Amino acid sequence: TVSDGLDSISVSQSIISLRSSTPLIYLLLLSSFPLLCVTTPLQSATTPLQSVPYLFTVVLSKLGLTTPPALTTPSLPVPEHFWDVYRKVEEGMLDEDSIRLFYPQELIDLNSGLLLSYNLSIEAQQAQKEKVVEARVKLRVRGGRGGQLRIYRVEDLSRLRVERLLDSVEIQEEEEQLLDLDVTEGVPYSNQRHTVKLLVVFPIGCSLAESPSNSLSSISQSRAASASMVVGYVDRQGDEEMEEENEHPKRRKRSASEEERRRKERKERRRKNRKHRNGGEKGICHRKPMYVDFAELNWQDWIMAPPGYEAYQCSGGCPFPFPAQVNASNHAIVQGLLHNYNDEIPEPCCVPTETAPLSILYMDVNSRVVIKQYPDMIVTACGCR
Repeated sequence: TVSDGLDSISVSQSIISLRSSTPLIYLLLLSSFPLLCVTTPLQSATTPLQSVPYLFTVVLSKLGLTTPPALTTPSLPVPEHFWDVYRKVEEGMLDEDSIRLFYPQELIDLNSGLLLSYNLSIEAQQAQKEKVVEARVKLRVRGGRGGQLRIYRVEDLSRLRVERLLDSVEIQEEEEQLLDLDVTEGVPYSNQRHTVKLLVVFPIGCSLAESPSNSLSSISQSRAASASMVVGYVDRQGDEEMEEENEHPKRRKRSASEEERRRKERKERRRKNRKHRNGGEKGICHRKPMYVDFAELNWQDWIMAPPGYEAYQCSGGCPFPFPAQVNASNHAIVQGLLHNYNDEIPEPCCVPTETAPLSILYMDVNSRVVIKQYPDMIVTACGCR
């Protein structure tokens, strides 16, 4: 088996930590390629060792990275509202492919209000394929006497020319509150190497609150933590969609029918996941547990959640005739029949036939906190192919 072929290998701890019974980096690679069928053991101990850098490259590329981020602690703690977003993504309530957290680079107090400047540049490998679908500023304020708070997009900083009103909200007379402001129309679709400037106009007596930070430095950091921006992205579908966006700059909302379809798909995935939770007959193609622990990859310092996940794996043979509970394609049925008459024709493989995404909260190369959904990371059903 693959596990037996790797048991005798000793790899430096600085490269990867492998348990002899569970080569996680190899299994994570397999979970990233659900249709890969392994039928023969590795032939020598040198092959896996030589493959370790390549395997790391493949897995990191799935995350849109070339190297693991530097192991540093974020200067500001991940706010609770961003953890709420992560939980919603986990539960299938949000459909964005990536969600990033930005703090303002500058906060300037003006007579007219508070100027916020955000650097939305992205250096991830696949950033050019993303487009912005939603942007919201989470503003923690002291309510004062209450009144209307407004947020504008600033186009010309030298003249402080206000481009447009993006959102407004009535503030209650409270000690402190977290406001949710929609600034989507003030953020460009493709925002690499782009700075967005916003002007917050407070009602009389209202001001920006200060949030705690992990840094001993300035008050400006605690103020920045009170004005975070959450930006959601989806992957572009090609040049045709990009051209359509240029022709129709108004951002489209998802239709009710599309939302309903997505909800049904998520419900069906959960149903199938429960159905296939238990293994099948011994020796027959079925799904069984395979836990991936990020600490064993030495990635626990930049992957904040989850600490690991149940990826599952497909195990067992595909003997013909197939039992009733085995999901087999027509091609597998024909191949299984021919295998009975000719040993040179291999038996069909037990492989993942359905997969589900995994949501990860991690720190990118710029020490920004990101929530990303990675497709095909969890096996939900197995079959003979």
